[in-house]
Amino acid sequence: MIQVFNISIIYANTAGIFVGAVVHHLLTLALVFDLRPNVHSMLAYIVTFAIGLFLQNAIIWLCYKVLFDGAALFWQYLISKGLSLIIPFALIYYLRTIINRAIKKKRDESV
Repeated sequence: MIQVFNISIIYANTAGIFVGAVVHHLLTLALVFDLRPNVHSMLAYIVTFAIGLFLQNAIIWLCYKVLFDGAALFWQYLISKGLSLIIPFALIYYLRTIINRAIKKKRDESV
């Protein structure tokens, strides 16, 4: 996207995150966390999504514009995109696991 549409890597990254978020939310509720869509799970997802979006864009900016600014474009993109996927993924997965366990525990107690 950054070369075809001549847009900033931050905007391209954000667009990709939003498209993937919709599919990701529906799949993780059913296949990973065994939760039904409700207000609590949606709110937890939105908050952690916002944190993840901030982290990804901060990491990609830091790597692409600051740390690897003089590197070849291929390596600059590959390293910044790779780190912006791996680090937030691990942190957000851990955070969502904690939050969704609490939601599920509360749901099970009320049944």
